[in-house]
Amino acid sequence: MKIALITFHADPTRGGAERYTIELAGALTQQGHDVVILHYTPLKSAPAPNLDYTRVGRNRRTKAGQYLAFIDAVDKQITRDHFDIVHAMLPIRRCDIYQPHAGFAIDSIAGNNKKRRGLSRLLARIGSQLNRKRRLYASIELDLLTAPSPPTVICLSEAMKTRISPIIQPDLIRLSVIYNAVDLNHYDRSINPETGLDLKTKLDIVPDQAVALFIAQDFERKGLAPSLKALAEVHDPTLKLIVVGGDNAKPYRRLAETLGIAQSIIFAGEIHDVYPFYAAADFVLFPSSFDPFGLVPAESISMCVPPIVSRQCGVSELLTHNYDALIIEDPSEVSQLVAAIHKILEPNSRRLLASNCVQSRQVFAYKKHLDSILQEYRIRINAL
Repeated sequence: MKIALITFHADPTRGGAERYTIELAGALTQQGHDVVILHYTPLKSAPAPNLDYTRVGRNRRTKAGQYLAFIDAVDKQITRDHFDIVHAMLPIRRCDIYQPHAGFAIDSIAGNNKKRRGLSRLLARIGSQLNRKRRLYASIELDLLTAPSPPTVICLSEAMKTRISPIIQPDLIRLSVIYNAVDLNHYDRSINPETGLDLKTKLDIVPDQAVALFIAQDFERKGLAPSLKALAEVHDPTLKLIVVGGDNAKPYRRLAETLGIAQSIIFAGEIHDVYPFYAAADFVLFPSSFDPFGLVPAESISMCVPPIVSRQCGVSELLTHNYDALIIEDPSEVSQLVAAIHKILEPNSRRLLASNCVQSRQVFAYKKHLDSILQEYRIRINAL
């Protein structure tokens, strides 16, 4: 098949969606498919080998202008190159498969009010509730999902499907739930455990010191503030938190200083290879307010590093509380996060959770995920 994967950013250092796109492109290419990645922003790191990257869209000053330039250029590329499948990770003007990793833009407008039905109400509310780029996302997404031939929509969890079903017309759109996957051959702690010790040495962390890990690009939504507040309440001076991600760290540095835990927090910035950080960690913090899936907890399970994750993350549907993860019901309740951290700091509890991850990691095997994606491709082609 000739396949176009559409993503605004194609740099895996940015996080889950971008990393997912590159890994999917690689897996499809290995199976003999002709894959091109259409993206807008320049790559910050060396491109993955054997992958075809095509940067499209004219330079624009504003984020909204950049987005419009990108989707217009993508539309022209689709018309010119006649792909069998166009698989978009963000709203564009037309595609065959739509997989919104950050959730549905129109869901943000609807506020997930399950009593509200009818797309006309959404149109009336687009005006003033979101910034211009987000409004554009919602408007383009709404046009995409109400087109005469809407795309197949891949939901990353049952929760994501449930959130969108009252808003769109599910009888006219194929909604398929396909959980994200992880490259288990890469995210395997036994391959190179020394990298964790090396990182600890580099960061001046004592080898037997407990390390918590927080990885995100959106610090606010993924719950960095409540994580810092919880660590302050736990009040364990031997516990270190490593924060990985390219988001603005300044307000969180100030918060850590205000809470008196600045010496316990390490802001590592944007990292290309997160493997050493997982290898150095004893547990992962991911109390997101909402996440369609949440690739970080899946990667941590694969690395046998138990996560503390909120029920609002789609990945929690695949995890078992007190078996391979600690699941909190309300990420805004710092007391729940404090209790979970206290429990996971107990060596026996942490050891048991990590041991159970060895069995659970198989649920994220990439082959099953890739087979499901290819099946949706075939269904779409046969329906046209």
